[in-house]
Amino acid sequence: MTIHQTIADIQIVEYEDRFAAEVAKMWNKSKEAWGGSVKTEEQLIDQHRSTDNLHTFLAVHNDEVVGYCGLSVYKEDVGSLYIPLLNVRPDFHGKKVGKLLLLHALQAVINKKWPRLDLYTWAGNTKAVPLYKRCGFFWEDEDSYTHLMNFIPTILNDKLLAPYMAKIDWYKDMLRTMELKPDGRNVDGFTYYDYEWVNKETALKASFEKTGRGLCALETDDFSIELSLKNHELLVGQEHEVTCFIKNKSTTPLLIELSSCPNERVICDFNHRLFVEEEMTITDTFFLTEGPEAEKGKTFPTIAVNIAAGGTMTTFKLGICPKTPVTIMAKPIHYALQEGFEIALDLELENNLTESVQATIMLPESEYLSFKNSTFSLLLKGKEKRFVSIPASILALGFTNEDILVQVKWQGGELTVNKPIALALKGIGERFFGETKDYYHVFNGIYQVNVRKADNVMTAGTNQTGNLPFAMFAPMLGKPYSNELSKKKPEKVETSYEKTSIILTLHYQSTEHPDNSIKLNIQLFAEGLVKRWVLLENKQTSLDIHLQETFYHDWAEVYLPLKGEVVVFKEADMVEPRDIASKDMSSNWYFSQDQSSPVGVYWTQGSKIRMEGWKMHLESQKSRQGNVYSFPPLYMSIGAYRNWREVESAAAGIQASKKEIHKGLELIWNGGNPMLEANTSLSYQFASYRNNALKFDMDLIINNASAHLQDLKVNTPLHLPFEAAAWQAVNKMTIVMKTEIRESYFDNILFYPQGRITKNIINEKGFETYRLHNGILEISAAADYYPGIFSLQVNETEWLDQAFPELIAKSWWNPWAGGMKAGPPDLNDYSMMKESTKLAFVDVWDNFANKWSGIRIDTDINQHSQWRGLSFSQYFVTMPGLPLLAVFVSVHKTAGRKMEKEQWHTNLFLHNNCTLQLADHKLHNRVYTSGAMEQDITLKEDFHVKLQGTEDKLHLLTDGNRISTQYYTNNEIIQLVSMTNCERDNQNRVFTLPSFLYFDKMNVTSSQLDILKSLRFTKL
Repeated sequence: MTIHQTIADIQIVEYEDRFAAEVAKMWNKSKEAWGGSVKTEEQLIDQHRSTDNLHTFLAVHNDEVVGYCGLSVYKEDVGSLYIPLLNVRPDFHGKKVGKLLLLHALQAVINKKWPRLDLYTWAGNTKAVPLYKRCGFFWEDEDSYTHLMNFIPTILNDKLLAPYMAKIDWYKDMLRTMELKPDGRNVDGFTYYDYEWVNKETALKASFEKTGRGLCALETDDFSIELSLKNHELLVGQEHEVTCFIKNKSTTPLLIELSSCPNERVICDFNHRLFVEEEMTITDTFFLTEGPEAEKGKTFPTIAVNIAAGGTMTTFKLGICPKTPVTIMAKPIHYALQEGFEIALDLELENNLTESVQATIMLPESEYLSFKNSTFSLLLKGKEKRFVSIPASILALGFTNEDILVQVKWQGGELTVNKPIALALKGIGERFFGETKDYYHVFNGIYQVNVRKADNVMTAGTNQTGNLPFAMFAPMLGKPYSNELSKKKPEKVETSYEKTSIILTLHYQSTEHPDNSIKLNIQLFAEGLVKRWVLLENKQTSLDIHLQETFYHDWAEVYLPLKGEVVVFKEADMVEPRDIASKDMSSNWYFSQDQSSPVGVYWTQGSKIRMEGWKMHLESQKSRQGNVYSFPPLYMSIGAYRNWREVESAAAGIQASKKEIHKGLELIWNGGNPMLEANTSLSYQFASYRNNALKFDMDLIINNASAHLQDLKVNTPLHLPFEAAAWQAVNKMTIVMKTEIRESYFDNILFYPQGRITKNIINEKGFETYRLHNGILEISAAADYYPGIFSLQVNETEWLDQAFPELIAKSWWNPWAGGMKAGPPDLNDYSMMKESTKLAFVDVWDNFANKWSGIRIDTDINQHSQWRGLSFSQYFVTMPGLPLLAVFVSVHKTAGRKMEKEQWHTNLFLHNNCTLQLADHKLHNRVYTSGAMEQDITLKEDFHVKLQGTEDKLHLLTDGNRISTQYYTNNEIIQLVSMTNCERDNQNRVFTLPSFLYFDKMNVTSSQLDILKSLRFTKL
């Protein structure tokens, strides 16, 4: 069949960057059908410059791209090309664009003389599956994936079939049923895929066997040939028969030549040359050797036979599933060991025969394990599976890869086979290399890195978790990038040791670039850090080459540096790389708080990260030293760094930044300002860091007013749809955001300052007392009594416990003043009373130009030996009419210290008629009362303090850098201490970020008050 270039004015062209904008439009118009994210021209150009596609075909209609088809080398198996991506714009469905693209790709495979074309789809793809089958694909019957294979290229490139195919239009004359179910004819454990063509001139049948991926039977007008085995599962270490049946349909004798094709698993040597008059069956033997188990989804070991009919030869193949009479698998040990430990070697056994067997297992002497009984026997019924646990003692830690001798007897025979059992005996401080039939491993303490031999994919994990949801694929050199290492076996494998690390080096010789030899280095540190880098040795004098490292990570709670900010995604529907625009990645790291272990990944600055689909690509350029090209490394931390700030520091090589964390989807009220102004329209905006143009409807509730809005967009400023005529001091804002796939809830509190603040200096009980009242909240301080505030009343209810006007001895303290203060630790009330303290009423402005008023307490330390020379001010500030107090410290003189990351505290004593109430409903203990006994509680979750007998509550909101908050109580006092770090800004100011005390009768969460965390006090 000749494949035409056009159908209904559709042209098939190769991708060029000039089509990128149109390709982006095609994907965006297909987004709803695919469920994908928005594409841009820039993304498409970037993606295709780094692709490993051999071809990318576009379907073009009137200068619009309406279809897309990639063609690459299939990485998962041998002998096939692959369609990684096929799409037709939804408004062109049913117009045969997909058929045209498929046939065009198939013709390219035929022209390149590849035997097969593969693709994946999904079982419910009712539109495409019939098309695939009509174009010659067979649906493989597997549970975990929907994989299709097309053998038409083998048919059309076969010389024996050429005279018959010349009479056939393979597309029009093919007979296929288009049922939406897997294909295949099942006989004796084999699955056969049958092609059949019929027209007026001829008829032809050709069968392919699923696991051997090869031609196994033919029927033409002149002859029939079929290769067969009695069973698909064959015992290793034994001879088996292969049969070739030939039928001559012509009136003249047919010359048949048949010869064996031995391979690494099949030993055979036979040749036949004979004439077939009518029918003949030829039987020969082959020996099946031991080796790796066949892998599902890949080509199995095969028995292959060259068969010539009438002087023209082709190759017939059948896949073999090699089996030992008994399969034995050792279960890995997922915990750290020590010499002398008593353990159990857990074995899973399976009888692969249909009849009962007597299995005698002989365990080897080993430097690592000592068995109490080294020989044991058991009877296994036909196809029975059994689990056995064998007691053993640990003699040494390391990697044991010993052969277990298994003697199997059954009624029909007897066979002794060696079963290699590989086991890593890991322990703290132990590092070693191990090799199994499928993997190379390096181990260091509880950590391990694995490289799969089949495709050189790297995974990593720990004793406790097994493999993490992270994988790195074989490196690719380019441009254009080649995936040849995904199929190559290393020529040499080496391990070396540096201090506390172990290095695995895999040596490869490039086939596509014969002058290049490649070293893949993987270094595993005892702390759980993996370093991976590539060295390229080149005999040429100059070389323009890039490296692309592709990796996959199933992110959990992930922190990404986007647009100069740090953004966390931790909703139930997690973000994928496809949701992130590559250009938005503003730094060289990310961090994922996986359920099993925190994982951080970082790379050298200057390397280029690209997000695509479910994976990421890192492109690097070489640096040259002689004839060796070194590419910059990539690092992966498995718990070595415990949070995003540590990973950022490791990536940047400097102290971590002071960035605030943003959420992947944020609701920004009033430009981030928590304070409302009279006669000002309230704006709000949903800010999304995902790479999509999200549309939504929403329900908006503000106090008692509500509205429903439709067809809104993220990252677009909005304004209230109604007049908020009467703002309250505290306004509860609720939004339910509704998209096609989810509802998101946002609760915030905004404040409306109103009224006035009064300031008075009075003589109270012999002390000059500064008192400030905002209409709801009142604070009092006396410098000669105590360098803090001694009274905090809300609606005339006192919250602080204090001894004013006299210092007393109480509980662990002598003297004890009570009240509330902020400052450095290790300065008790007795030491503070020796120092100079002054008071002042102040007005300060925050970063939104909101005016706050309060009391400033200035203290100079001149007596204390440790802190002599320290000068600092405490600020207790509020706004008119609000039940809100902000507390922070500004340091003027640092006592000769850098005063950065120094721990300072906010310390307050509460009346003992308070109870502590925790908000986490998963906890058993949620309410703590005081007065009965001593309690010391570390607070991590939301909490509030409640006055007994009332609904009055105190919420303490601290900054994001809070180290801890401690709640301590005994029969005399209740103390609440929040520890935080000092900060130093780019103007060399030293300060603590503000903490907020919020008083109300409502049940609120810290997330409702999060908007306060954006406040900074800049004008003091």
